[in-house]
Amino acid sequence: NDANFINHIAKSEHKNINNKLDTYLHGSVKKSILILTLLIIGLSAGMYVYVIPSIAVNFAANLPKKGVVKFGDYVFNTLSHQLEINEHRSEKLQNFVNALHVNSDFTIKAYVAESNQLNAFALSGGTFVIYTGLLDKIESEHQLSALIGHEVSHIENRHVLKNVARDLSGALFL
Repeated sequence: NDANFINHIAKSEHKNINNKLDTYLHGSVKKSILILTLLIIGLSAGMYVYVIPSIAVNFAANLPKKGVVKFGDYVFNTLSHQLEINEHRSEKLQNFVNALHVNSDFTIKAYVAESNQLNAFALSGGTFVIYTGLLDKIESEHQLSALIGHEVSHIENRHVLKNVARDLSGALFL
């Protein structure tokens, strides 16, 4: 409100100090708070969607092998109480896996669980489970080899661990 001060600024070498953007941003307190709030929300959303999951996946990808195996064993021990493991078929499947000489950073452990589901899943650290519903549909050792290769690729690429890390990171961020 001081005319002398405004005149001094207008004549100084810092003429852009009172430009249109500055006037727009600081024209009212409510507008400034709204813009700052939107900026914080936008940055937080960007971190939630891009930065935090990326850091979590990188963490999972670089976790030492021992930690990956320990995590996988913990998950399997927790899940195994809910699975009806067929010991005889698991042993036969494990022998087949061993005969394939699968090239993996992890010791591959194969299990067969009694269920009508047409599914299989891999866990971190080298364990995978095939349900009898899917196993009974397999017609050749080539199909079984392809299924095993698919599950081993999940193990090698640490998909389960990366998904868990990504999901937990978002929850922790929130």
